[in-house]
Amino acid sequence: MKRSFFIRLTLASAALGLSATVYGQNIAVVNGKAIPKSKADAFIAELVKQGQEDTPTLQGLVRQELIDRDILVQEAERRGLPAKPVVRFQV
Repeated sequence: MKRSFFIRLTLASAALGLSATVYGQNIAVVNGKAIPKSKADAFIAELVKQGQEDTPTLQGLVRQELIDRDILVQEAERRGLPAKPVVRFQV
């Protein structure tokens, strides 16, 4: 009985550690799709090159922008827009 409890406790701890690691690599998860931190870092790096100061406010704005973009892309895909010839041509 004690061994079973110890095994479950160990597995739960490992799962929590894994989820913390996965969350640390992503800035958000939108409808099950992760937005990687590397994407936000690249976005911020480009803004810094253009003269923006890397602040917590800028990081929050970039995070929200990436979330908004991901929502729009998911909705467009749901509606089948990428398959339409006019959209394919513009892309």
